[in-house]
Amino acid sequence: MTMASVVNDPNGRKRIQFVDGNNERKSIRLGKATVKAAESFRLRVEALLADKALGRPHDAELCEWLNQRPDKVYERLARVGLVPPPHPQGGSHAGKPAGPLRGRGRGEAGDTGGL
Repeated sequence: MTMASVVNDPNGRKRIQFVDGNNERKSIRLGKATVKAAESFRLRVEALLADKALGRPHDAELCEWLNQRPDKVYERLARVGLVPPPHPQGGSHAGKPAGPLRGRGRGEAGDTGGL
């Protein structure tokens, strides 16, 4: 089972640490976040890791969660290899892959953003 951990940094900042499929330690900095928000993000990272390790597609709930992340957060996930890298700017969805993983653009109604 793949595990991720919430690490408390100074001044209330949080980050998620995990070991990827190549046994390399990776970190995603969340900045100032509540314990609840950091734990929720950690669970999503674990789901992404499990899907990647098993070569299975993400479930609908995880896809929706990814679609609601702002570009900055999505890029952090891509930087550590948890999601495909965003497309170059200027496409139909600026900076985001199209298809079932990232089907919505930013700024649509109901897009709350954040962690």
